[in-house]
Order: sequence, then C-alpha cells, then structure tokens
Amino acid sequence: MSTRPLRKQLSWLLLGILLATTSTSQAQNNPCQQSQQLCLNGAICRPAYLNPGYICECQGSWQGQNCEQRLPGLSPSIPKECGSNFYSDSGVITTTNFPLPPNDNEDCFYIVRIPSAESITFFFDVFLSENHKDGLIIYPGTTVNDQSSDLRTYIGTDQIAPQTFNTNQVVLYWYTDFNVPSGGFSIRYEADPDPCWVNPCQNGGFCNRIGSTGTNGYQCTCLLDFSGVNCEIGTVIVSQTAISVSSGIPVIQGRLTPANKE
Repeated sequence: MSTRPLRKQLSWLLLGILLATTSTSQAQNNPCQQSQQLCLNGAICRPAYLNPGYICECQGSWQGQNCEQRLPGLSPSIPKECGSNFYSDSGVITTTNFPLPPNDNEDCFYIVRIPSAESITFFFDVFLSENHKDGLIIYPGTTVNDQSSDLRTYIGTDQIAPQTFNTNQVVLYWYTDFNVPSGGFSIRYEADPDPCWVNPCQNGGFCNRIGSTGTNGYQCTCLLDFSGVNCEIGTVIVSQTAISVSSGIPVIQGRLTPANKE
C-alpha cells in the first residue's frame, strides 16, 4: 500500500497545526495585545521590531515611550504650536511655511516612530539656519533629552550628509529667534526595515534574515511539499491515476506543481 496519500494528509495537518501555533505565539508575543494600558493619552499601540517590542503613536504634545510626558514647555494651556508626528516608513519633514521662511521664536517638535525599522536615515535636501541662533536637534529615543550623548545638532547653511540613527524612534526639535529669518528645512526620512517583519514566506514558511547577500535580505524555510522563494509553490502527491485536484485539473500518478499545469 502506498504511503503517499498518508504523507499528503500529514503534510496538510502539520501546516494547519503550525499556522494555529504561529497565530497563538504572535498573540502572546504582541505587547499591545497583552496590555490595553501601555499607550496613554489617546495614543495607539503598534507592535515593533526593536525592544521593547512596541511603539506608541502619540497625539498632540505628548512624548515618552508610552506618551506619558508632555513635550518641554507645554501644558494643557500651552499646546504644541508647530511640528508633526510621523509613523510611516518614509516621509518628508518641513519647517512651518516652507519654502517660505519659518516664523520667529518657534519651538517645533517632530516625532518619528516606525514599528518595522531597525534604523532611520535622514536626507537633508534643504537646510538653512542662522548660525548660533536657529537650529535643529535630533534626539534618538522617545523623549527630548539634552543629557543624551547621542543627540546631534545642526546649524548653518553647509550641506549635510545623510544621517542614520540606529533606532526606530526619534524626536526632532527646531528652534528660531527673531533677528534674521532662516530658510528652514526640507528633510526626507527612510526606514531600514527588518525584511522578516511582515513575513514574506507563505504557507507556514519561516523567514530567516541572511543580510544583504540573499534575495531581499531573507530566505524562507518552507514546509514539506512547498518550495519557491516565498514558499509559494505547492506540490500535490497522488497515488491513483486520472483523478482531479480541487482546481479540477486532471493529474496522473506523481506530483503536480504549477509548472505541470496545462
């Protein structure tokens, strides 16, 4: 008696068990599902690649890992006057009124948080500030922290090379005085995402990071009877002749893959 039909049944049973186990494991490892109180003050919780495993999409004038602190100088009666929050994988950050000069005496805060990112790179397409009067400070992390050894300050009109921060969360602080108007800035940002963050491997396949030497930086380990770059090719094993699979395509004893279809 051929064992191939049994092998086929066991393969699909294994796939079902793996998918169910993976769904349970993902739910257990998702901090946003474990606690409903991680993100405060109207913030939205998103699972993230880097520790602590989540980010909070803060609203308005809030900062901090859980959006539990107000930005410097702000209060219920003093709202955030300028700046925006960015949560997509890429975007463009500009000063108020750009390409016209920004306002005098500005204190603007921009928050960038990207769940899938391992690092964030900023491209200074335009940067014009009055030396020692206006400037931009980028703080890696979730808060404005002037004690941070990793903060970077940008002033003047010299061309600035792309700046990469090995984090998925930063705060940008732009300030101006009232003497000489600055030209402001236009800065693009892009995330370097983990290629396995959204699993590209289909049919229960496991995603392995292999650096820049592999296809798109990842390689799939496929379940039995699946193949292809993303485990997208399935193999049906049969032991009788002239039967049909669910798609209605006649097959003969052996294997049927998309390459065999007529």
